[in-house]
Amino acid sequence: MNEGVCLAVEVDPYHIQRRLETGYCDEMASTLDEALHQVREAVNQGQPLSIGLIGNAAEVYPEMVRRGIVPDMVTDQTSAHDALNGYIPAGLSLARQKIHFQGLPARICWLGYGQRDKAGLAFNDLVAKGIVKAPIVIGRDHLDSGSVASPYRETEAMKDGSDAIADWPLLNALLNTASGATWVSLHHGGGVGIGYSIHAGQVIVADGTLEAAERLSRVLTNDPGTGVMRHVDAGYDEAIECARELGVKIPMLEA
Repeated sequence: MNEGVCLAVEVDPYHIQRRLETGYCDEMASTLDEALHQVREAVNQGQPLSIGLIGNAAEVYPEMVRRGIVPDMVTDQTSAHDALNGYIPAGLSLARQKIHFQGLPARICWLGYGQRDKAGLAFNDLVAKGIVKAPIVIGRDHLDSGSVASPYRETEAMKDGSDAIADWPLLNALLNTASGATWVSLHHGGGVGIGYSIHAGQVIVADGTLEAAERLSRVLTNDPGTGVMRHVDAGYDEAIECARELGVKIPMLEA
């Protein structure tokens, strides 16, 4: 999209194939020589191109350095916290033959205030009707607009100068607990180091029961609602407009 040439090193061919099928990657290469040939051709022609190279970054990057290849930009997007799909030591590539995936299917939905509760109730209804054969776990990671105090990253340069105030993630965790979340977590230092941030996260289970429907409605309304409140309090016009449009009751706004 930025009219550049990207060489992405991926140890699992399945991940590259999936990106090819969904259009996020243009070509797949099985050797570094093949990949570099594609890179040079694309650069010489001024043609944007993304290439997925099957290989272990722990082996490919040192080889590129040995060859004197200096990219304009380098980024590492490996999930360090993922034991099965994260860093693979040099000499132990596609290891996947001995280590098998054991998790459950997961999907991401990007939904805002006024949408999450509706989706949660729809998921619960799918379980209640037996369309989905097991409960659905709905989780929100530690990053949400009302659950973070991270002045060196997510909340840097808040309009009202409240970058480092930790009240909002604490209030978010307490509100989710009171609303009936299945479990609530507080994370210290996520992404930037201990002492530099506090994040709150929540998980709510849709098991098809009426009780779950009530808890889903409360949690998936109040959780994103914290983000609206937080940014109204900070003076953001977009948040104020959102609160008025969707009928979020905020005392500081009404005053």
